[in-house]
Amino acid sequence: MKFGKFICMLAICTFSTSALSELEWHRSDWGKSLIFNENSADVSAYGKNDKGETTAFTVGGLVSLSKNNQQRIYFFVQYGEGKNWLNTCTQSDYEKVAENTYVKEKVWKINNQNIKMSTYCSTTPSGNYELSATPATAAGENFVKKQFMNSNDTVHIDNGDFNINMSAIGFMKVWNNYGGDAI
Repeated sequence: MKFGKFICMLAICTFSTSALSELEWHRSDWGKSLIFNENSADVSAYGKNDKGETTAFTVGGLVSLSKNNQQRIYFFVQYGEGKNWLNTCTQSDYEKVAENTYVKEKVWKINNQNIKMSTYCSTTPSGNYELSATPATAAGENFVKKQFMNSNDTVHIDNGDFNINMSAIGFMKVWNNYGGDAI
């Protein structure tokens, strides 16, 4: 099942009809995320499921190091909260590259520019699968980084299954505090 169909089915099955129409996106600025850590920002929609429980759909941005020790921007998609994370990808749609890690390339639009992304479907500690992505090329990485650095407010992200406006506020400080483009 494709990720978009999965998210749509999950949203329809999990959120009641009245809550679905009332979903509102909330965003945190870079360095003030409560979901990941001080090197991140996130955008979340909260709603009540049929049991009356609050559930979140969250897209997070994170500045971190790659396996090659390169500072990069990563995006994560999570559905649920606490120990109740649900799958946000299906590993059978991806190519296995390591134990519990699957990858495929997909085009996302960042501020209406097509960016080739390496998207990963990895196992979480709870055994579910979580979607993450990072630009696949140096040109894509530089473009995304500049969009966050040059924006006074938000950067629009559309991966074909969701579209959000992620805060750019505080990004440059987080990028530079993490090490910037150290040589």
